[in-house]
Amino acid sequence: MRSRVLFALVVLSAAGCASLTPEGARVRVYEADSSAPPSSRALPSGCRLVAPAEEPTNQMESERQVTDPYRLQRNAAAEKGGNVLLVLSRQILARPKTDCAVGDSSPECVSRGENWYRVAFEAYACDESALRALESLPPEAAAASPNLWPFGRKKPAARPAPPPASGAPPSPTPAVSTSATAMSPADLERKVLSLMGEGLGSDLIAAYVRGQRLARALTAEEIVEWKRAGIAEPVIEAAVAQATR
Repeated sequence: MRSRVLFALVVLSAAGCASLTPEGARVRVYEADSSAPPSSRALPSGCRLVAPAEEPTNQMESERQVTDPYRLQRNAAAEKGGNVLLVLSRQILARPKTDCAVGDSSPECVSRGENWYRVAFEAYACDESALRALESLPPEAAAASPNLWPFGRKKPAARPAPPPASGAPPSPTPAVSTSATAMSPADLERKVLSLMGEGLGSDLIAAYVRGQRLARALTAEEIVEWKRAGIAEPVIEAAVAQATR
């Protein structure tokens, strides 16, 4: 498994040196939050999937900040008849840049970013009407696709709910759910990976996990994903035990 991850990282690094073909240059790149429900990041109906996502891999922030980092993937999408590349991503580890001032978002500082992302790629063939709809992202289509945006731009901020119509009674305040204080498996995974990035041992991380409460049990797919991400089995066992208690 380690060799496959290293190979994927080499492929991503090679993308920064790959030459963009004329066909690849016509492939547009968008990004979507892979942890969001598919319905909230769906492409327009005029887009047809031509290359489904393969096994995701990890990518460092600085690798995403180079100019046109996905040339290799754009070329591959074009070879399969696609004209849109969708980068499915989610942040798995947040590491502050200690050598940059707080709030420094200059290109030089961003290029040294130490955040890590889990990324995968999908290729689509979209008709002209679908391409025009994608060009409106953001902000026009942000309400319909809040978790889909052109790559290289910031994710659109969620829009507040509209106020109730005049004379309409206000919406009732929802009851506080007991699961509100519980962590989702995805949140716990990100925290575990963050602790691993700080150099903490598996015994200490497992002890932390045992002190948390999960909103639901881990699925078999999530357990496999945790294992592939390099999380030690004692930590995974602690997470499974917390979700079933």
